[in-house]
Amino acid sequence: MALPPNRPPSLRSITVSAQAAPVNAGKNVTSNASSPFSITVTDTGDATSAVGTSAQTLSRPAGQQILVSWQADDPDGDKLSYGLWFRGEDERDWKLLRADINENMYLLDGDVLADGRYFFRVVGSDRPSNPPNQARQVELIGPPVMIEHTPPAIHAGDERPGATQVEGWRQ
Repeated sequence: MALPPNRPPSLRSITVSAQAAPVNAGKNVTSNASSPFSITVTDTGDATSAVGTSAQTLSRPAGQQILVSWQADDPDGDKLSYGLWFRGEDERDWKLLRADINENMYLLDGDVLADGRYFFRVVGSDRPSNPPNQARQVELIGPPVMIEHTPPAIHAGDERPGATQVEGWRQ
């Protein structure tokens, strides 16, 4: 009796989200570099002299990470492996982030990608459960994702003598 033909796996969705970095990052992290920054704002608008004034410090969390996850299954119940690729919006060539992923997610250091719009592509294959000549694969490209690392900028306006109002705020 002949075996039924191998059916291809199914990829249904790709989700990309920002994650706070754990203290001990997982094995899928591609870099441990982080560049924390802080902004100090005083009630005088002078960031260098806070003598006699109260100050508030806003900090960016160190080690922001990007979690790429996907939903996939195989109608034959085959074990699946994945490859994860990315490209910038204005690029033609896909770049491999990682091959032979056995989970439905990949965590990478957010500082690895520069500011810009990116696409992620997942290629799923049932080759772990089938001979090479019968293995099937499928791919899915997710919607564009905007990566933004640029810290917020605060610009002081012109000082006006006797002013009691800052745009949108009242004293």
